[in-house]
Amino acid sequence: PLMNEAKELIAKELHIPAVNDIVLVENASSGINAVMRSFPWRAGDKVLYLNCAYGMVQNVLGYLAKTHGVVLVVVEMESTGFASPGAVIDAVAAVVKAHGGPSAFRAAVISHITSVPAVILPVREFCDLLGPGVPVVCDGAHALGQLDVDVPALGCAACESYVCMCG
Repeated sequence: PLMNEAKELIAKELHIPAVNDIVLVENASSGINAVMRSFPWRAGDKVLYLNCAYGMVQNVLGYLAKTHGVVLVVVEMESTGFASPGAVIDAVAAVVKAHGGPSAFRAAVISHITSVPAVILPVREFCDLLGPGVPVVCDGAHALGQLDVDVPALGCAACESYVCMCG
C-alpha cells in the first residue's frame, strides 16, 4: 500500500494521469540504465546527447557503444552556449542537421536540469526539434522539487521516459 501511495503522489507531482505509468527504481542512475538498456539496439543506431549529460548517463551510453555498436553523437556545449534556451536548441539543431536530420537518430537523451553546470534545459523544444519519431529519455533527477514538472505537457509523444529522484 505504501508503494502505491508513493506512486500516486509522484504521478500527481509529474501530472501523469496513469499511476501504472510510474515505475519505482533504486535511483535515477539505475532508472536511466534500465531504460537505455531496454531499447532493441542495432549496430549503427545513433543516440544524441549533450556533453553536459550526467557522468553515469555518459557511462551507460559508452556501454551501449561498446556492446551494441551504437554511435554516440554529442552536442558539444561551451559555457556560453547556455545563454538562452534558443542557443541550446540552435546548437542541437546544427548537430542534428549535420547528421542528416532527426530521422538519423534512434534515440536521444537530455537532462532537465544539468548537474554541471546547473542549467535548466529546454526539454520541450528539444523534443519538438527531434519530432515524434525519436524517443527522448529525459534525465529529470535534479528537476523534481525545483520545477513544476508536467511530463505530458512536454509536448510530444517522444518523451518516452522521464527519470527522476524522489525523496
